[in-house]
Amino acid sequence: MRAYAVRVVAVLGLALLGVTGGAAPRAVASSCVQQDPAAVAREADVVVTGRLTEVGEAAADRNPVPVLWTIEVLGVHRGQAPRTLYVEASGNTLADPGSRYVIPLRQVGDRLVVNDCAVYPFGTTEAEATIATAGAARAPAGADSLLGSTPPDIPGTGPWWSSPLGLVAVAVGGLLVLVVGGLVVALLTGLAVGGRRRARPSDRASDRRDSAGTPFK
Repeated sequence: MRAYAVRVVAVLGLALLGVTGGAAPRAVASSCVQQDPAAVAREADVVVTGRLTEVGEAAADRNPVPVLWTIEVLGVHRGQAPRTLYVEASGNTLADPGSRYVIPLRQVGDRLVVNDCAVYPFGTTEAEATIATAGAARAPAGADSLLGSTPPDIPGTGPWWSSPLGLVAVAVGGLLVLVVGGLVVALLTGLAVGGRRRARPSDRASDRRDSAGTPFK
């Protein structure tokens, strides 16, 4: 039982370590195909350098689940963008609020959409290649009528467990259930085995009988 508990605690620790990750800025999407930053920049309608200030709640009715990103635009390399930019991103893309990124964007209907596989932490080789293709930075515009100046309508805000923190809570809760369930099973097994041992007939000579049923003296 002790060895089982040690193994489960080790698994729990590794899971938590994987969830917390490192302190460096992230921009990773699940099932992401690596793309040439220069090609992405050429195809983008808008390219900005900005600080991600907020990531909204995930919407549950679409796959991949969309989220609202709020970006403080520090420079515009292609197209036009307001100082505060609202875009749609995938909930599969992990990015750190407060970090700077170079972000190519495509216009889809009435909104600007993030390319999940092309969110580059500022200062990286991919970010520099994107800037070299898109052009030097210009100041963001002050017009409120620009695309992305108001939050797009992302319907279907998901339940609490669809958010990243909710998924972590569900995973940790599942591991705790396994730990507690395993300990309970081990305890019940130990009690059952001990009970059987106590219930075995005594081997004392006074309890032994001959073929006629008479106890031995």
